[in-house]
Amino acid sequence: MPRSTNRPARRMIALALLAAVAGGCGRSEDVRPRTLRRAEQTWEQANIKNYELEWTASGPQTGRRGAHYRVRVRDGKVQSVEAIRPDGQFVAVNTKRPEYFGVDGLFRTIEEEMAQLDTDKPFGQPKGTRVVLQFTPDEKLGFPRSYRRDVMNVPQGVAIDVVKFEAK
Repeated sequence: MPRSTNRPARRMIALALLAAVAGGCGRSEDVRPRTLRRAEQTWEQANIKNYELEWTASGPQTGRRGAHYRVRVRDGKVQSVEAIRPDGQFVAVNTKRPEYFGVDGLFRTIEEEMAQLDTDKPFGQPKGTRVVLQFTPDEKLGFPRSYRRDVMNVPQGVAIDVVKFEAK
């Protein structure tokens, strides 16, 4: 029997499995204003101002290996961002927008991606192109444990996974 060439369907199955596994506990949810706001409210109520966070990202802008960051937040502000290289070495990241690397920045990124759906060319594609946005909020604290964007039939998928979170 010939092998199926239905790559979008296979990609969706793979994304669903990744999203289910990536967050450990918790369920992946479609990104909607209501679901995102509920997670943000949970995060705000947790009132964690000091934490360390590690997260990974993959997608067209991160290169073949993806990116891995360690972020230190104190009094609700990002104090330092370091890239973790494949050999385990830490390298300071000099960025004009460090606020995008903490939990609030992860929420902001998801919100900005959701806003793309209302543009004339979401993610550079014609209106009506199928785009799937999903995230897995932490059950207790609300922060995004994982986020997935898949634009059907184009290689513009994005994956963000929090691999470590530690309140200080």
